[in-house]
Amino acid sequence: MNHLAGIRSAACALALCAASPLEAQTVTLASPGTMQFSDPQYGVTFRYPAFWKFTTVPQFYSIDAPLTQPTPQSGERFSARAIVVASREVWPELKGRTDFSGAEFIFNILPGATPAACLERMHAAVSFDQVDTRPIDGVPFSHTETGSAGLCHQVSESLYFHQAQGSCYLFDLAIHTVCPPEDEKHFSTPADLHPVQNQLQAILATVRLSPPLHPVPPQQHP
Repeated sequence: MNHLAGIRSAACALALCAASPLEAQTVTLASPGTMQFSDPQYGVTFRYPAFWKFTTVPQFYSIDAPLTQPTPQSGERFSARAIVVASREVWPELKGRTDFSGAEFIFNILPGATPAACLERMHAAVSFDQVDTRPIDGVPFSHTETGSAGLCHQVSESLYFHQAQGSCYLFDLAIHTVCPPEDEKHFSTPADLHPVQNQLQAILATVRLSPPLHPVPPQQHP
């Protein structure tokens, strides 16, 4: 109970506790090793390992900023509806010998009144060329692979986005690396990062979307 109370208290401190409890995001214990995030306002839930950290503020270099939004209080800090974070300590086999620094699973809602507006916003935030379609809880999301770098920080991202209910629903699976000290670590290979990518995909597989997000069949007229 103390652990859950601490999470709830931290959530309130991060301005997650809305005036109406029907619109507030919550984090609850789903099983001894699993937490569940719920966002009734946008009809999104997902589960993640209890040893990952929940927050709404990016934990790495501000590469994430284009896909998040300034907090209303400051207008400067960036925030999302939900971010769950794991540092490199979670994967001991990567901790001491690679440039891997951590992973984030990000859920956010961005402005996008139409599918075209949503795509335009994604292009404005990050660079990508190829887009395919992949389902999340049966809903067809646009998907692309991208990445960026700055000040010796790098991020590789799998982006999933879908326009619905006047907004752009975004899931960002981000793997972060940092330039390794010379002669101390080697650059991560795709094989090195498979366990991290698999864990992010496992979280994505738990995403559930409320019925309003699903396509509505056209009405039959007599």
